[in-house]
Parts: sequence; C-alpha cells; structure tokens
Amino acid sequence: LSGTLPETRRASDYIGELDIRPAKSWYLRADLQWSPEIDRTERASLQFHYQNGPKRIFNAAYRFRRNSLLQTDVSVLWPLRRHWQIVGRWNYSLHDHRPLETLAGIQYESCCWVVRVTSRRYLVGTSGGPDDERDSNRSLYLQLELKGLGTIGNSIESILERGILGYRSP
Repeated sequence: LSGTLPETRRASDYIGELDIRPAKSWYLRADLQWSPEIDRTERASLQFHYQNGPKRIFNAAYRFRRNSLLQTDVSVLWPLRRHWQIVGRWNYSLHDHRPLETLAGIQYESCCWVVRVTSRRYLVGTSGGPDDERDSNRSLYLQLELKGLGTIGNSIESILERGILGYRSP
C-alpha cells in the first residue's frame, strides 16, 4: 500500500502447540510463539486439565505474553461428600503481584434442587492513580435452583462455566 513502510523482518515467528492426552480423564497442552529476530519467546502457555466425570475437575495454567502478561490460574470443582461440592478459582498476576480473580463456594445438589453459595472478587479496571491501583468488585451469590423449573437468586453458572474449564451447570 502506498504510504506504508515495507516489512523489514527477515523471518516470521515460529508457533507451535502440543496436546498430550495420556488418559481419558486428563490432558496437558503447551503452546509457544518464538521470534528468531530477537531470539526470545513472545507468548507461551501451559495448561493441565483433569476431569473424571462432571463433578471432579481440576485445572492449572500458566500464561505468558512478553511485556504484558504473566499469570497463573488454578480452578477446581470437587466433591466433599455425597451431594456436596466445593468450587474455586484463583487467577493471579505474577507481573502485578496480586490476584485478578478469586472465587470460592460450596454447593449442595440433590435429585430435584441445587443450592449454591459463592464469593467472588475480581479486578474491574484501574483507578488512574500513580501506583496504577486497580479497583475490585466483591460479590456474594446465593442461588436456589429447582431442577426443571428455574432459579431463585443471583445466577453464578455463567461465571463458573467461563472460569472453570469443564464446568457444566446441573
């Protein structure tokens, strides 16, 4: 195009992804973007996912993007006893040394109904202050779901489905 500078790079970045599934219930995924021009990694991620049925889920991930992102992310849905499960997520910025999102909850599920109590805290933006302090939002969700009829209270399912790989609402 006229008016634009020509591309001066001698080589494109190398990009690769590796998926390993040694068992039905778990897998490991890794990806990498490496720049031969600067001999550095531009992006990388490593993810472990374990799921043995709909109520036994554990995820752990590490994400890196040069000059902008360095995060860990751990999430879980796990049974405590019959009908009882815990749910949690901890997404942490290693760059900013602070949590981006924390979520903790407990739920009871019977054949006909589910009750959930979940606490969530997440960053919503920057305050624009000199230290780039971020504002956070705190929420407490209480939900009663009558299976086949509907729910009463704040809906948390979409947050759990986005934040916990493998989570599906009952």
